[in-house]
Amino acid sequence: MGKNLYSCANLLLLLVPASVLGFGRFSYDENDDSRGPDNWKLLDDVKNNYWQKFHLVNADKNECGDEGSEQSPVNLKRTTKCKGDHHMLYKYGSCKIDDVDFKIEPWGLEGHYPRHGRGCDAPNLDIADSFHRRAATRFDLKIPSEHTMDGKRYDAEFYVAHVENTEKKNKDNRGNLVAMTSVLFDVDGDKKNEWLEELIDGWEDVAKKEKRRCAGYSDSAPDEAPDESAPANNRYTGCYKDTKRNRMFSYEAQSSDASTDKCAELCKGYRFFARQYKGQCFCGNRDDYDRHGSSSSCDCEGSNVGGYLACVYETASAKRKNRRLKKKDWHLHAPFKKQHYYGYKGSLTMPPCSDSVFWYIMNNKQKISKGQLQRLKDLIAGYRDKSCRLGTYADKNGSVARPLQSSRGRSIFQCTNKDY
Repeated sequence: MGKNLYSCANLLLLLVPASVLGFGRFSYDENDDSRGPDNWKLLDDVKNNYWQKFHLVNADKNECGDEGSEQSPVNLKRTTKCKGDHHMLYKYGSCKIDDVDFKIEPWGLEGHYPRHGRGCDAPNLDIADSFHRRAATRFDLKIPSEHTMDGKRYDAEFYVAHVENTEKKNKDNRGNLVAMTSVLFDVDGDKKNEWLEELIDGWEDVAKKEKRRCAGYSDSAPDEAPDESAPANNRYTGCYKDTKRNRMFSYEAQSSDASTDKCAELCKGYRFFARQYKGQCFCGNRDDYDRHGSSSSCDCEGSNVGGYLACVYETASAKRKNRRLKKKDWHLHAPFKKQHYYGYKGSLTMPPCSDSVFWYIMNNKQKISKGQLQRLKDLIAGYRDKSCRLGTYADKNGSVARPLQSSRGRSIFQCTNKDY
């Protein structure tokens, strides 16, 4: 599904005139001679970008091609000693995951917290590199990773921007700089990352709302837009393989001709249901339904899903129960706790590429399942603009990662367990 979405999106972008897209549109396609990464320096519409709301951050000019600036991302290889003397110190704040404003943008996936002092208190941290305690303002997810470690690129990268100081006495301390913490993700078979699953749920909720909007449904409409692959209030978890001798779910509710809605009805009371082959319907409570592996070949909306392939859904009642339990223990900075990290002075990785960022990238990688990675790719590929046209800036491989930039002899420090 992901490859088809990218192909459609790229075709539509070719058909849309520049006057509609605006001069500020850019592309991650290195073969795009007008808007690709090598030509971001030509973009002249960098005003009113997100970072200008922070008046001390200098983000009013395009620095993407400035040879005198320190650009990101870079390959991480230690060149100097650690500059920290303790782990990053975190406070959870009062904001919950439901307070996050999830966004699907043409350049990737985002989440935004209320600005400091304008709502709930966002999570905050104290970095041991001359930064005082700062509130998280937004986070981004990129596929694949933008930074590399010793030349290796990973499957995804998640980073959190911290801009505003939380204590009045330090209000303007290093206010022209963004403290960016980052963690890389590596695919590890079919085992889900439960922390990341909460974020994926948030972005998938946005995707559903967009689908409703483009289908002509108002936000106040009580029912979901008709969608055979995702019936109202049930969450699609992915496409998975099954076997005849070791079924993912043991209870077969109907042997054929069950629609997705019918299967959902038959499996009320169970945690999950799966539609297979020509309408086989299975119900179950096992959460290791992905034990045979994931796939990208399911035709969830078709009459034949595929041989020993299953479109799996979490039922509405189970979703509500699980989300209540998991959300209570979910914390933004969990992947960064008690971690050691690389650090260097760099830039934003999207236009205007302002070189006002101190990056802190964790040494240890987090795991992500194949299915989760595919869902993230599908979310990025499925971005629709205000006119409901597909319009991702990703390249043909689904990448929304800026190519590596020269480190130009910059100092890159690394902290390990030998430092503190």
